Amino acid sequence: MDTCYIKKYNNIEINLMQINKLNIKYNFNNFLIQTPIFLNYEILNLNTKKFLELKLDESKISHNKFLTLINCIELKLNNFLRNYNNNNLIKTHINTDIQNKKSLKVKFADDTKLFDKNKNEINNLYTNKICLLLKLEFYNVYYCWTAIQILQIN
Repeated sequence: MDTCYIKKYNNIEINLMQINKLNIKYNFNNFLIQTPIFLNYEILNLNTKKFLELKLDESKISHNKFLTLINCIELKLNNFLRNYNNNNLIKTHINTDIQNKKSLKVKFADDTKLFDKNKNEINNLYTNKICLLLKLEFYNVYYCWTAIQILQIN
């Protein structure tokens, strides 16, 4: 991956995001998004791919800000698609369960790195408290959140 900026979820200005058919940039640069801390998640294996389902706690301000960012990004992506006369809109990655609890589905990359609190690389997640660096990928009408790094916090 090329050099890129790391932007914390609560310091992103949507109007500085540039979208084209193959990627999304921030202030004309590649970027990663640092998430808030999550205390609840599930690891999912779907087909041959691995995902994290990050449980959003709407009682936390940080999670509400992150959810607002996701909604704004999805709105901006759909506006981009509408401007190019594309009838397909993106599918949201926010899931809402029967109890109205929200979660974000994040894809593991083949080279996703996992670290413990001392910044040592590890093979598996073993605590509930994590923070992620996410890459926002966009290919014409498909978009996804991909975990580049996951930091366990004890």
